[in-house]
Amino acid sequence: MLTPFTTTADQCWFATWEGRTILDDVREHAGRMQAGWMGMFLIADAITAAENRFRTLLSPNLWWPQDRAWRRISI
Repeated sequence: MLTPFTTTADQCWFATWEGRTILDDVREHAGRMQAGWMGMFLIADAITAAENRFRTLLSPNLWWPQDRAWRRISI
């Protein structure tokens, strides 16, 4: 649904709270960021990962495309 609103659908960022134990397999490979008091793992992937990779227990807390185009969308 959001693909038409970005030019970088193949390059998105997904941030997931580091307290989720289901993430044990990505700890070594994911980047890290701080969002307020929450430490988060940062994973780069295509926009389709939101539906495929993150469908169940890995649902990201934050995600955005590389071009940050979504900040200009009004709902």
